[in-house]
Amino acid sequence: MGSTLAVEPCIETTVGHCDTCGHDSKVFRGFVYEHGNALGLHLCHYTDAHPEQGVSMAVSLRGWGEGADPSEKECVALEWLTTESGPGCRVVDAEKTSWAREPMLGRMPSREEMLGTGRAKEAFGVSDVVRLNTSGCRRRSMAANNSSKPTPLCGAA
Repeated sequence: MGSTLAVEPCIETTVGHCDTCGHDSKVFRGFVYEHGNALGLHLCHYTDAHPEQGVSMAVSLRGWGEGADPSEKECVALEWLTTESGPGCRVVDAEKTSWAREPMLGRMPSREEMLGTGRAKEAFGVSDVVRLNTSGCRRRSMAANNSSKPTPLCGAA
């Protein structure tokens, strides 16, 4: 069964430079749609020269799109890493990330709350669609596994 989620082409911008190596730190972002309706927004921050550091990802759900109530927005923070067992992502406390400084993303619930409400599963679905539809340095940064075959990483396809 295919996903009903779609992402618009990502907008990528350089937002600074790595303090260690001087390479560009970048953010890419885009809207997420379900059945053609705006579901949310994804933002990812990474330094291409450091795939071992992974990607910090924010998925803002609810409160987006025509007629939606912006006060319903909730941000799920994800961390993409590559470990000895391969690439994957996990939910982290949004309040403890740089995304906490972005009020447009909405309320920043704890990791436990996101796991308990099912929002984490929704965010994993978004992250998989983003990875599967993102090319070049962004894909390498989200899964530095030297594999050319994109695969769902977070349990949602």
